[in-house]
Amino acid sequence: KILYKKKIAVFYEAGDWGESSAKLIEKILKEYDLNLLAKAEYPAGTVNIKLAADFIAPYSPNAIICIA
Repeated sequence: KILYKKKIAVFYEAGDWGESSAKLIEKILKEYDLNLLAKAEYPAGTVNIKLAADFIAPYSPNAIICIA
């Protein structure tokens, strides 16, 4: 709220750890009356992020939380 970033996306590693972390981020954002604009996962153990980045880009977030 202090930085006025309200268009927030989450970019996370596929798998139980990444998914649970992304859900926790959503919960925390709701505590501050913020909604997640978009979330996308990329395959674990790779640097293949193109699909996830292509999914998030059209939403034009002004903050992206990366969970890796």
